[in-house]
Amino acid sequence: MSTQKVMAGILAGLAVGALFGVLTASEKGEVTRKKILKMGDDYSSDLKAKFNEFIDNLSDSFVSAKDEGRDLLQNGVSEYMHAKNQAQQIMKDKFRA
Repeated sequence: MSTQKVMAGILAGLAVGALFGVLTASEKGEVTRKKILKMGDDYSSDLKAKFNEFIDNLSDSFVSAKDEGRDLLQNGVSEYMHAKNQAQQIMKDKFRA
């Protein structure tokens, strides 16, 4: 299980537990609603931060994969040209004899 899934599960569990605690508390409705709104804002901020971190990681992975792909392509072209030149040289040597 990935760390992101575990973190999402923990955050969801905390949210449900906190909401249940607030809803079962013996306070006035207005106070309870304010607490729920504040908790929603807090969890929203946490979720935005986690999402931005996920996007940053995804972007970094994409750039890394793109760089590796470009390097692999360049190496492949270089190897192809080297093999082609060797084959041409072998053919020239073979037909000169």
